[in-house]
Amino acid sequence: MTYKHCFFVLFISFFSFSQEKDSLGNALKFAFQNAKTDSVKITITLQLSEYQLDNDFSKSKQLVNEAFLLLEKPENHELKYEKALAYSVQGIIERRTGNYVSSIENYMQSKVLYEELNDSINISSLLHNVGMVHRYLKEYRKSISYYKEAIELKNYMPNQSYEIACSYNMMGVSYKKIKKRDSALWCYEKAIQLFTKIGKEEDVYRVKANMGVLFSDQKKYDQAMVLYKEGLWYNKKNNNIISLANSYYNLSTLYKRLKKYELSMIYVDSSIVIATKEGLKERRSLGLLRKSFLYKKSGNYEQAYEFYRKFNRASDSIHNIDNIKKIQELELNYVFKQEKL
Repeated sequence: MTYKHCFFVLFISFFSFSQEKDSLGNALKFAFQNAKTDSVKITITLQLSEYQLDNDFSKSKQLVNEAFLLLEKPENHELKYEKALAYSVQGIIERRTGNYVSSIENYMQSKVLYEELNDSINISSLLHNVGMVHRYLKEYRKSISYYKEAIELKNYMPNQSYEIACSYNMMGVSYKKIKKRDSALWCYEKAIQLFTKIGKEEDVYRVKANMGVLFSDQKKYDQAMVLYKEGLWYNKKNNNIISLANSYYNLSTLYKRLKKYELSMIYVDSSIVIATKEGLKERRSLGLLRKSFLYKKSGNYEQAYEFYRKFNRASDSIHNIDNIKKIQELELNYVFKQEKL
């Protein structure tokens, strides 16, 4: 990493702890307008894209495309750090839009470049992100192994509390999915402890939402409701669009379990509206399945069947066998290249 990049990252890191989110966005925009070189412009564009992931997903995608256009210029072909960062951010966007093969492909291209740069911090972050893809593909044990590897690597580095907390949070989700609820709760509590220590309020609410899902599964509905309502209030207040879609869906699930089907329908509709607008395929797919169930409960079997068909079409585009095979091939190909080297 160049001196200019180091200075900029330190500046943004300091600013993010001392100012509100809107001020951080303004600081990034100001830094972009005053950037003197393409390498700095690309880095700031990608950090702006990361900043917009939860606020303006469409803008986030647009910014990544702008960064790749700059990287295509002949004089920028040797910018390995910037290219690795671009692939990494694109991988996050592809994952959130349900394009898991493309997500893994971008992560692997990023990982190769970071290894050439001996950048262990970003390699460990990529391990976490690959774990996220496997979690969405319902390969929970595999995702846990990636999270553990990411945490183990980051434990040897300074100032990695935030990233470690993120891995504990996601590992808790995977443990919950394989019914290891005590392990899930331990991971969530560990994540909240770390996020609280470094003042990451938004992330604390994300972990609490996951704890709400765990409590709901254990039929502790009152505890889940408190956490969900807190999260909904916080995400509305801060315009956290992606998290807001999740909050609506979680409340829909809770009301479904309480057999309050009309309320469940209202909240899932709100989730679907956001998911459709932002291109969140996984969230939209689950919303369609929920609507099918709710129409069935109301006796409207025609609509139940129609939404089940919509769910099948949406789900097949994400979870088909060919996609899983392609991801396995990409990972094996990467391992083979490393062994060959």
